[in-house]
Amino acid sequence: MQVLIAYPFKSEICNRDQLIYLPELVQDEPSLRVAIRQHRPHVIIVGNNSVESETLDLWRAIMSYDVQLTLIRRGSSLSRINVSRAKQLNINVLNTLSVNSRFVVEYMIEHLHLPNSDTCSTIGIIGSGAIGRRIAYRLSTAKHKVNVYSPSLTNPDESVRKKIRRSKGIDLPNINISMTPEQAVINATHVVIAVDADSVTNVNEQLSKEFFQIIPNGARIVSVTEFRVFAEGALDILIERVRQGQISARLDSHAFDIITIQDPPTELEAVSAAMTVPGCGEAMDQAAIVLLSNVVLEQSFKSPLPFFIDSSRKNEEITVIGAGIMGLVTAFFLSESGYRVTIIDEHNWPKPKSVSSENEICCRGTTLDG
Repeated sequence: MQVLIAYPFKSEICNRDQLIYLPELVQDEPSLRVAIRQHRPHVIIVGNNSVESETLDLWRAIMSYDVQLTLIRRGSSLSRINVSRAKQLNINVLNTLSVNSRFVVEYMIEHLHLPNSDTCSTIGIIGSGAIGRRIAYRLSTAKHKVNVYSPSLTNPDESVRKKIRRSKGIDLPNINISMTPEQAVINATHVVIAVDADSVTNVNEQLSKEFFQIIPNGARIVSVTEFRVFAEGALDILIERVRQGQISARLDSHAFDIITIQDPPTELEAVSAAMTVPGCGEAMDQAAIVLLSNVVLEQSFKSPLPFFIDSSRKNEEITVIGAGIMGLVTAFFLSESGYRVTIIDEHNWPKPKSVSSENEICCRGTTLDG
């Protein structure tokens, strides 16, 4: 199996010689297509790379249609990947959803510039995903008044709303649910915008110009949302209010968003920094490797994949008990290190393949109960 990593990997890569590591491809889609022609990878791991139809069509065209192809996005946003075309071409697209959330939460809270602990602020939070709900919980337990808006929390059935709130961990007395984005920020001293851009499917779900007009003077805005979440003209309203000193704002998004801001005022903090906080990149790298491990293991159950090893180690064997995520990933890395690995689990898996002279991960179909 050929694996191409097409972005700068922050974690140490074991056995890098077994992978195709071309970090210079991160912002160069034409060169990515050249690499696909040259290396014919089964799996490509990308960062903020653009992967459009032309690249996907080429990839599928040079590989047999019955070969499983997988594109792994290191990060949550799929905005730069043509997911619909990938689906048509039977290319799996995976992402490391929510892995970075705990790092982004700390980053956003730090840049909200909240007053000392004796002061109660009113926080308007747009979005109740992995980031929004964590911030809501953290700030509510710090005795701030929190108003949260998210479409998932506006179900007309109150019992359903309560169930969703409990599942998100925001069923607390000082967390109020707003029925519109404007209602969440009408009295806010601080505004958090943490919307999953992939969940915004039409213009009615975008944040409007009126939303940014209604935010009170003196408020502080911190956003880690892609600009496509903002309705046409909405970002201009925000920037103009910052220019006039009415509000302060930190807009954190991809570099390709930031460069679209024309003549930004010096007071506007327009950066691409949330993913660079210590530990964040490494966590997403490891999550991408876990996804890769799952892909490899899934394929190995269908038809064992060879890992070439030193002949002196071919007779060493390790048994992993349990085919959960930890067991599977452990088995994968042991296999890459040169051991023959047997996975034992309570479930009935595919029958063993014939013994090979090459290392492989296989399942014998047995259980602890015999």
